[in-house]
Amino acid sequence: MRGRIDVLLLHDSPWVEEYEGKIARDMRTQAVGIAVYEARPKAVFCGHLHISPFTIHRFEYGALYVRIDTSQKHRCYAVLRSKEGKIELWVNDRKVEEVSI
Repeated sequence: MRGRIDVLLLHDSPWVEEYEGKIARDMRTQAVGIAVYEARPKAVFCGHLHISPFTIHRFEYGALYVRIDTSQKHRCYAVLRSKEGKIELWVNDRKVEEVSI
């Protein structure tokens, strides 16, 4: 799959440093991380965790990882602007972050 995927959509989250003490670093999160590393997409989107509205992380090989919580608690969503190479993060009707891919 390496080099053939630009955007990877997942339910489960890989473990990243920002999750230390918040979620388990277990076989599930490690397996998701390995899959992401093997695919090496430009951007990874996932949900599953309801610990904060969103997480932004750049993997060491350059891919951007965005975890969003679309639940009623946080009401966050992401907009991929592929032509501009940007991702916008929104909470309700307010843009709160913009990051380059």
